[in-house]
Amino acid sequence: MRTILLAISAGGLLLAGCSESTETTAEQTVDSAATDTAANTEFVVDETSEAISEAEARLDHGATQRDGGSDTDPVGAGGLDN
Repeated sequence: MRTILLAISAGGLLLAGCSESTETTAEQTVDSAATDTAANTEFVVDETSEAISEAEARLDHGATQRDGGSDTDPVGAGGLDN
């Protein structure tokens, strides 16, 4: 009977160690996912800001053309892409 109790106790300790390892791995996964999300969010914000700036420049250029103003290039030396 003692042998069975000892085996059950040892198994329980083994499972507790495994559970702790799994918890640590899960925490690392969550931290990694949070870091990736922050980096992706920053990228999206930067790209969105650039797109908004370009759209504003195109709208300004179109308004200038419509109103018969000067034909300056608000986007840069390359002109408007489309």
